[in-house]
Amino acid sequence: MKLRRSDSADIATIQRLIRATIESSYAEVYPPRAVRHFKEFHSAERIRERQVAGAVLVAELDGQIVATGAIVGADISGVFVHPQLQGHGVGEGERLDYWTAEKWLGSGRS
Repeated sequence: MKLRRSDSADIATIQRLIRATIESSYAEVYPPRAVRHFKEFHSAERIRERQVAGAVLVAELDGQIVATGAIVGADISGVFVHPQLQGHGVGEGERLDYWTAEKWLGSGRS
């Protein structure tokens, strides 16, 4: 698995991943109105804002984006793993957490 910083060419793929994850994982827990809100909240515009303000990281497996997470300052948001790969260690192999992102981004904070 490869972890990298996303760019503007990745936005549509990231948004599709997020929407698929929300539809698969949230629909059984939240009412339809809340599911719509989550999908709208993670719009292409919002993803781009996170790219500019910090970084949106993606994890790739066999050249396909299978996970994403954003870090802006000390905040982590938009962490999603493809529904078919949830529970299979994707989030553990290339952990999309604060410390990994900080180290990967080279900010020097610890």
